[in-house]
Amino acid sequence: MKKWFIWLSAAMLALAVIGGAGYMGTQNGQATASETPQTPTTVAVTRGEVQQTVTAPGQVVNTQEALLGFETSGQVAEITVRPGEWVAAGQVLARLNERPLREKLETAQLELAEAERKHQRDLAEAKLEVQIAEAELNQAQLKVSDLTAAAAALTAAQAELQDLLAGPAENEMTATAADLRQAEVTLKQAQWAYDQIAYRGDVGSSPEAARLQEATLDYEAKLARYNLAVEPATPADIAAARAKVQQAQADYDQAQAGQETNQQEIVILEARVEKARLNLKALQAGVDPALTRAVKTAEETLQAATLTAPFAGIVLKVEARPGETVIDRAGVILMTAANAVEVWSKVIEEDLPLVQTGQQVELFFDAVPEAAVHGQVARIVPQRIDGEDRPLYPVYITLDELPDKLMAGMTADASIIIAEKQDVLRLPRALVQAGAADKAIVEVWANGQIERREVQLGLRGDVYVEIVVGLAEGEQVVGQ
Repeated sequence: MKKWFIWLSAAMLALAVIGGAGYMGTQNGQATASETPQTPTTVAVTRGEVQQTVTAPGQVVNTQEALLGFETSGQVAEITVRPGEWVAAGQVLARLNERPLREKLETAQLELAEAERKHQRDLAEAKLEVQIAEAELNQAQLKVSDLTAAAAALTAAQAELQDLLAGPAENEMTATAADLRQAEVTLKQAQWAYDQIAYRGDVGSSPEAARLQEATLDYEAKLARYNLAVEPATPADIAAARAKVQQAQADYDQAQAGQETNQQEIVILEARVEKARLNLKALQAGVDPALTRAVKTAEETLQAATLTAPFAGIVLKVEARPGETVIDRAGVILMTAANAVEVWSKVIEEDLPLVQTGQQVELFFDAVPEAAVHGQVARIVPQRIDGEDRPLYPVYITLDELPDKLMAGMTADASIIIAEKQDVLRLPRALVQAGAADKAIVEVWANGQIERREVQLGLRGDVYVEIVVGLAEGEQVVGQ
């Protein structure tokens, strides 16, 4: 409102000056019609800004307000704040009676501790059961391998007996005889080479002596194999082989006799091992999650018995008293962030299409008239305000800076700048009557006489009109 008052005063003053000048000019003209015209009252063409605005009265509103309540039901033990007090973020505002909540937490903690002790015992027993079952299963599976070993031993004993009964094999005798002859030739060659250097004193460490020794050992081994191959088995050897077969057969029969029972035992033990492993896996998951959740819930409920400020601000209302019982989430304390405010303004229907978000705004407050605050249009609500005599629409304005002592509910006057030009030629709007095509005729006082001149107009602001063509800065325009 203050900016409009300034503009209106300026316009009235300009009209008064112009009117007075016209009256004095008429009087002088009547008195001295034949004399040279006196200099009329004029207004100079200046350079500056031209603004077109939309007025929007309104009031300051909070942007961060909270009605706080406890997250659990209970009896109010204390309220630590009163309306009008400043509070810091995290400051305690109120408390419930914590005794029943602490008792519930202690009970839940005891139940969880007992369950954890029992769980440790059960877990140790389950691990032991798995080890025992696996050991018994391994023992039973070893009996299966015993049968396989007994069968292999029986087959080997029978083959050995058959070889003894069959006597020396012709192919084996031929092969061992050939090996023996080859070894004899090699031995003779090594002996001849050794004899050639036998006179030397170091003959014992010579390569010839080593090859002779190697050839001698090889000959003796192949001679022994030849003798075994051509020598028939004795009755004692055959009797020993028969006894070995009989013992192997007895071992095999005994192992086979318990095989069916052993297989049944393995099936039972495998099931036991599987059950023990499943039980151990279940125990390794931990105690019953419901008990852990019960403790956590009890802790959270106890914490919820203390109401704290979510942000720094001022307490507006206290809706409960000590001793009263409140339910969870019921409003107990209303508070607001002191510096979190904006202006809620009202724009008439005709001006609303001219207003856009982001436009700059000049704001004036009755409570702090010395402060001129700048802001910008933040939000436009496309819904008519109920209860108004004429169509008005809400427009929210954010503040670039916040004056001291500005509070919610205080009145505000906003001038929304919908068009603006800087550093342009201008005249007071009252002196220029726009015609077609944004043109106007003005009277210019130049060289001691009045000159009529056509000018091209630009932006027509609330107080000034932009002069695009037709006038220069400093020229004097006669008041009409």
